[in-house]
Amino acid sequence: MEVLKKIAIVVGYILLFAVIIAVILVADYGANEHRKTQQITEFNIYIEGNEESALIDPVVMTTWFDKHGVLPTGRTIAEADLAELEMVAIEHNAVKSANAYVTHDGRLDIMLVQRTPILRLRCDGYDRYVAKDGYIFAPTAGCTAYVPIATGDYRFLFDGKYSGYTEELVSDTLSSMQRRIDAIEYDKYGLYRERKRNNERFEAVEDSVIYQRFWMSDSKFEQRKEQLKTYKEGYAKKHAEADAQLERKISKLTAQQQELSKQIALINQQNDEYKRLLSIVEHISSDEFWSAEFTQLIINERSSKMQLSAVTRSGSFVVDLGDTHDIERKLKALKRFYKEVLSTVGWDAYKHISVRYDGQIVCREATKR
Repeated sequence: MEVLKKIAIVVGYILLFAVIIAVILVADYGANEHRKTQQITEFNIYIEGNEESALIDPVVMTTWFDKHGVLPTGRTIAEADLAELEMVAIEHNAVKSANAYVTHDGRLDIMLVQRTPILRLRCDGYDRYVAKDGYIFAPTAGCTAYVPIATGDYRFLFDGKYSGYTEELVSDTLSSMQRRIDAIEYDKYGLYRERKRNNERFEAVEDSVIYQRFWMSDSKFEQRKEQLKTYKEGYAKKHAEADAQLERKISKLTAQQQELSKQIALINQQNDEYKRLLSIVEHISSDEFWSAEFTQLIINERSSKMQLSAVTRSGSFVVDLGDTHDIERKLKALKRFYKEVLSTVGWDAYKHISVRYDGQIVCREATKR
């Protein structure tokens, strides 16, 4: 009786499990059939982060999706590839992230996060936005972000067509250069070994002597010594030439390493300057007074260093900010100069004001008419 009861329980569980599997399969079949027949009834594009500077809008992104052949309008749910839609959205330079989902009744929504531009580089050979997270991207046709503009002749680490993160570019560049230095060191190691072998052979020749055997006549012995001396002199000359040639090769490789090391140091310096530049831009943008006062930044290079100037709104003068260090101190000094001097002598008294030097402000008077 107990055995039959246990068998009945097992059979019951099996039947229950079979029913559950059947329900899942039927539901899945029904869901797949629904996805194949249910049309996309609505396609909505939501954009976050474009409140202040709209580089993209639903119209722009609809055109973008249509251009890339992934516009879901007129398709069924099954035909609308959400992963592909998200991937195409992120391919747009101004889009930082994308998340798409579709409802049972066919409404497809995609949430886009726009990159937040903080600077537009219009320096010689450049026209690029720089986002808050450091991403560099090309302007979007028909859309302009109201952010500080930088002009000048400064050459950045990236070229005028680069899009991406500068940290990735710097990391890849430095890694490549370091690998080159290591490869050169390996080549030098081979030359060092060859040099060591040459020196060992030379020392062996230099240490060689002729012994007079009991059967050897004095004249023969002297002749053999003279031959050995001549051989040593000739070998020493060849050794010196070979050693000089190896030295030239080693020196050439060392010079290549030194040049690469200089380039690495310069890249690190430029990267530090670039990061400080972005901090300066953020500092100016977050300050209500300076964000309104500075209409344009001018970025030039002097003695291999980034130099900053600012075009002002209040007067017809340019402010020389110097390098990228101590910008807060410089701006405090400039604001005090505005309050204590310019408000008295007039905003058109000077055509050039420099705060690059610690503890002093240097001005050049405007030409009087």
